[in-house]
Amino acid sequence: MERPMSKRKRSLEIVHRLTTDYAYFASRCLYIQTTDGKRVLLRLNEIQLLLEGIIADIKAAGRPVRLIILKARREGISTWAAGRLYWHCTTRRNRHAGLITHEPDATAAVFGMIRRMYDYHPEVVRPSTRYNSTRKLDFNKPVGPGGLDSSIVVGTADKADFGSGQLFNYLLLSEVAKWSESKAESVLTSVLQTVPDEADSEVIFESTAKGLGGAFYDRYIMSRYKYEIYLDEGKPRFRCRIDDKADADNQYSSVFIPWYVFEKYVDNSVTISDYTAEETALMRTHNLTMGHIAWRRRCIQNKCGGNIDTFHQEYPGDAREAFLTSGRAVFDNTKVMALMESAPEPAEGRYEIATSTGEAVPNARGRLQV
Repeated sequence: MERPMSKRKRSLEIVHRLTTDYAYFASRCLYIQTTDGKRVLLRLNEIQLLLEGIIADIKAAGRPVRLIILKARREGISTWAAGRLYWHCTTRRNRHAGLITHEPDATAAVFGMIRRMYDYHPEVVRPSTRYNSTRKLDFNKPVGPGGLDSSIVVGTADKADFGSGQLFNYLLLSEVAKWSESKAESVLTSVLQTVPDEADSEVIFESTAKGLGGAFYDRYIMSRYKYEIYLDEGKPRFRCRIDDKADADNQYSSVFIPWYVFEKYVDNSVTISDYTAEETALMRTHNLTMGHIAWRRRCIQNKCGGNIDTFHQEYPGDAREAFLTSGRAVFDNTKVMALMESAPEPAEGRYEIATSTGEAVPNARGRLQV
């Protein structure tokens, strides 16, 4: 007969799981506020669990976690990512996290969520803090040495040198598509240098789309590893493909999360007897059910003013649709995208101009560099 597990051994196993399994930690230590005003423990939904699977896949392949997540509305991505920062820094020593959002109100809201996580963190495993301000949580003893010596710092994307001189093992960049176009690149250039090139580091971009172009769009498109989320027998799953056109040194993985993989976006209370050609194509392409189409119809009418373009903007079905229908473009985004996709590859290289014909002739030592 097996002997019962000792209390000490059981406690050690729980501590080990809390420090190595984010989903387990969240379901026992992370309290969040729901849309109906309740305070509950965070139990990862199907989308959040899928992202955990993608991170595990990235690590198994020996790549650092460098994620660019294109999302639809209210799928819990910001909560998942902020909680992950908090988990890292409250269960490990000498770990530091940075969080940047697009505007002060958003920064305050996300940091308020993190502070709530700390306030209701079970006392038996809650770390002490030295600084607990509106911009920083410092997990140290209030007086003297001791504590985790870890921290979480937040900021807004309006400071070009944010993070300069600091170390961030984990970095969350929120709603990057909405960052100021004049400052986005300089902020990213500064803050990305703070993240060490080590296995235990993470950089997560997460944003809804805002038209073609810009810091978020460019990085999403240029990522080498493309994670695609799809429905298989009603369950969301992922697969990864490598973009051979991307730079071989690019370590970023892009993820698009379509609306139909979120289980709340299904309405099985309605029976549909006739489908439009568009709805039929959607069902065939993405393995959708009648419940998906019923929810989509209701959402278009009640949340999008009956406008299908608004639905595509707020609840895109693929990355192309997300970028094409969002933002306030001067030119027709559909035509711009078509031109981009049909454009020839850049004629980069070195050339000499033939004086007799004016033709550019490839030459490894040519004086004209394209």
